[in-house]
Amino acid sequence: FTIYDFVDAYHHFLDPEWDGEPLEPEPVEPKEMSTPKEPKDKEPGSNDGEEKEKWTRLKIKLRDGKEREIQHMINTSFWSADGKPISAEEFLQNLFGKLPEFFKNEDELRKIWSNPATRSTFLKSLEEAGYGKDELVNIQRLINAEKSDLFDVLEYVSFAIKPITREERVINAKPIIFFKLDDKQKKFLDFVLSKYIETGATIC
Repeated sequence: FTIYDFVDAYHHFLDPEWDGEPLEPEPVEPKEMSTPKEPKDKEPGSNDGEEKEKWTRLKIKLRDGKEREIQHMINTSFWSADGKPISAEEFLQNLFGKLPEFFKNEDELRKIWSNPATRSTFLKSLEEAGYGKDELVNIQRLINAEKSDLFDVLEYVSFAIKPITREERVINAKPIIFFKLDDKQKKFLDFVLSKYIETGATIC
């Protein structure tokens, strides 16, 4: 900050015996500029400061005797309905045992999922059973199906039917959906389907 002396108060502080003669400034020897070192290239797969999830591919056999392939996320924790930490395999086993309470076969699941009202009721019931939005997203990641619809995820867990991506589903359905539509309707539906490919069906 700056002090303004309007009354020449600095004269009261002048003391030659105390201050002495002003000192000559000491010469400063110039120093050589050091050349900055080039950063070393990081080795492939090296940690860049951010903790990345490590993946290991596992095959697990559920109680129906069929195998499911999962990408076990080492840094992701799974919890039972009573709040205890469990393995990814136990997590899927528990879900596999719970889903038959809501549907008995693929057709019944498809019927529930195709209607927004019954889908919403079903998802709320799943959440009450300990499988809410976060858990469903974890399941998607667990089976490497983030580009698939949650319908495919539940179908895979229940019936070991390999998931297809949302884009594949749209491509397969377009000839049927677009049949007898005019250009304006097709353009609008293209927009809706593109959003479905990006985000999937609403799960909240």
